[in-house]
Amino acid sequence: MKNILLKALLGMISFLIINSVFCQNDGTSSNDLDELRSQLVGNWKFVKVVDDKENQIESIKKDGIPNAPPGFGSDKNGKITIKASGPDLTFNNDSTYSMKFNPGKTETGKWRLISKNELEYIDITNKGTSAFNTLEATAKMFNKKLDYDKDGNIISSISYYIILSKNELRIKYEEKYFQVYMKE
Repeated sequence: MKNILLKALLGMISFLIINSVFCQNDGTSSNDLDELRSQLVGNWKFVKVVDDKENQIESIKKDGIPNAPPGFGSDKNGKITIKASGPDLTFNNDSTYSMKFNPGKTETGKWRLISKNELEYIDITNKGTSAFNTLEATAKMFNKKLDYDKDGNIISSISYYIILSKNELRIKYEEKYFQVYMKE
């Protein structure tokens, strides 16, 4: 009887170890993630923003900045309207990305696929740049902590819920919408 219990316990422990080594939290295997990574690599053209009923969204109303001076982007009810849009995206094999908002504004950084439905963007702001100095001053003003890499650059990351198919990428946007992209 003790041998049977011991074998059962060892079997369960082996299963848990194998599962934790080869699967992500959502059950996605390493091989599945590799396939999804290769599917994500490439150029993605922004198409539209949709809600959960597939209605195209042109703009989104949000709460403005409390006690902001008149004309500071808010309407008379304290709401701001933002255009529902997105940048064109490029995901490279070397885990770098670029977001092209317009011909004069492109952001770059690193990316990683955490699970089949979670994409993480990692931004690096180089030490000594004006952006670095602005981030440090702003963080100090609002008593916020920044993260730094080994070289002293500021690093920040944000994860998004995604739905990825062969030719379409959907990224969760403003809590209840999705940015829709088509692969070029």
